[in-house]
Amino acid sequence: MSDFVTVVTGCRIHFGLCPLAGQKQKFAGLGASLKSPGHRIHFSPAKRLVVEGIDKQRVLKVIKRIVAEDQLKDCGGVSRDIESLPVRVCGQQTIQPHQGLGSGTQLELAIAHGLTRFFEIGTFDGWQAAPLLQRGNRSKVGTHAYLTGGLIFDSGDGTWESPIIHRMDVPDAWRVLLVLPKTVRGLSGIAEAEGFEAIGCGDVELGETMVGLAIETILPAAVRGDFAAFSRAIEEYGRLAGSSFEAVQGGIYHGQLVTDIVMGLVKRGALGVGQSSWGPCVYAWFENQESAKTFVVRNQSMFDDRVEWHIAQPKNEGAQLNAAPIEMKGIA
Repeated sequence: MSDFVTVVTGCRIHFGLCPLAGQKQKFAGLGASLKSPGHRIHFSPAKRLVVEGIDKQRVLKVIKRIVAEDQLKDCGGVSRDIESLPVRVCGQQTIQPHQGLGSGTQLELAIAHGLTRFFEIGTFDGWQAAPLLQRGNRSKVGTHAYLTGGLIFDSGDGTWESPIIHRMDVPDAWRVLLVLPKTVRGLSGIAEAEGFEAIGCGDVELGETMVGLAIETILPAAVRGDFAAFSRAIEEYGRLAGSSFEAVQGGIYHGQLVTDIVMGLVKRGALGVGQSSWGPCVYAWFENQESAKTFVVRNQSMFDDRVEWHIAQPKNEGAQLNAAPIEMKGIA
């Protein structure tokens, strides 16, 4: 143990899962990494485990599953007691959970990444960490967003060690407007599991259409910087994705407020509009910062104080880890 460590993540928006034809509970998925909002998790020396600003149970889960006790037992000369680990884990900035921004995957991978570096117990491998943490069981978009950023299509094939992923950079000038309802939360936990269980085998025609949109239109448009083609295809992909889950969420979108937000943005000229994951986050794409800001100024009163507005920049790199040497004196 020789460093202060800080891990900074972005978030991910998920354009929707594509049920693979004839296969129950197997999906392809498309999403993108954004620079904000994000987690900023700081690790520093302490006499025993201290957790601030984040759920301690998440930290304990990561320690138990990722950092084996036989590796931790000699860290700082402590016993196998997890509570005796000499580290303070502080959430200096966090993503609100259950908004459709991939908070859980980004947070748990950041904790695993930071602890691995802080205690110098090997090289962090996200593709090993994610399945141990039970992240990415249905879509590996969030894991890849953490590791590399960018625009990501997970074909649903391959293995954890070698998933079939198509990844492209998103033009730096493009922006994503996030509209976040304050009182609505997406499905999670048991409700989410039951929702997926209600989904049958994928529709052959729907699956082929969605995969074609992703591979043949959306990813190439991002490479070319063709905003018009990209935004049209993203909006269509999102509608098709939502149609697979209508029975679970009561429509293409998650509830009346989210539906109203989507329709309101479209009516006012926003492009590439859709719901991220289970919602309630709604996104819209803009060609540059100025057009996004102008849209917000003109339309921010549309839903009064029921929503928050946030303009985000694409993130074409993975999470950042920074470490600095420390003196092991005067540890609190």
